[in-house]
Amino acid sequence: MNGKSIERVMVIESESLFRQELVSALEKDFFAVTEVSDYFEALWLLNESRPELVIIDEKLSLLGGWETCWYLSHDFGIPAIIVGTSADNEVWIKALEAGADFYLREPFSPEVLSARVRAILRRYKKEVVTN
Repeated sequence: MNGKSIERVMVIESESLFRQELVSALEKDFFAVTEVSDYFEALWLLNESRPELVIIDEKLSLLGGWETCWYLSHDFGIPAIIVGTSADNEVWIKALEAGADFYLREPFSPEVLSARVRAILRRYKKEVVTN
């Protein structure tokens, strides 16, 4: 791991099988992952897990993925990736308005997911250093 600190990611996904696939892919690339099934569970574990980035399913139950993204982004300043199936270009506008840093369309490879997470974390860490 080259002496680098382990980066913390929270996966918010209501479908347990897909959530486990995301978690496995991220842990394989040495991310510390907290997995939750909805916004309220995420809030419950936020202080304990202290994620540097969240990955959110756009179709969450209870409070939807778009609203979850908005609250975590605006209230806590956590970078976010929304995962979904939409091929519509309007989804990018919706993602940006919700505070997401990226919309990742399914299907995608685990390597693409990890690369996107690392790119967003690099950008945020660079912003923190220069500010």
